[in-house]
Amino acid sequence: MNENNPILNLSFLKEFCNDDRKKMTQYIRTFLETAPEELHKIHDAAINGRWIEVKSIAHSLKPQIIFIGLPAMQALLEQIELEIIENNSENNFPSLVADLKQAMSEATDSLLQTLVTLS
Repeated sequence: MNENNPILNLSFLKEFCNDDRKKMTQYIRTFLETAPEELHKIHDAAINGRWIEVKSIAHSLKPQIIFIGLPAMQALLEQIELEIIENNSENNFPSLVADLKQAMSEATDSLLQTLVTLS
């Protein structure tokens, strides 16, 4: 398990689970089942200009991202929230959503590799 992966930092999860590989596997699987749907909701709300909904979903997804240990995704979600607060959503949002999708793809790959090493 590579803890120095810039995409994935399992320090918090390992500590929270007391290095229990079974618990870590369970949390990672749950995240992999739920996070893609949340990202889809962000994308859908953004396409339809529902910025308050985008901000709300991004905000609610952040604790899961922090818990699992995905710093790049955390930074993107924080940027999305900031852009909405500052009313810059329409200008910067397409690139942020693309970056978020890419980060999720990379995170998914890293998490799937981690599941292999945990089993």
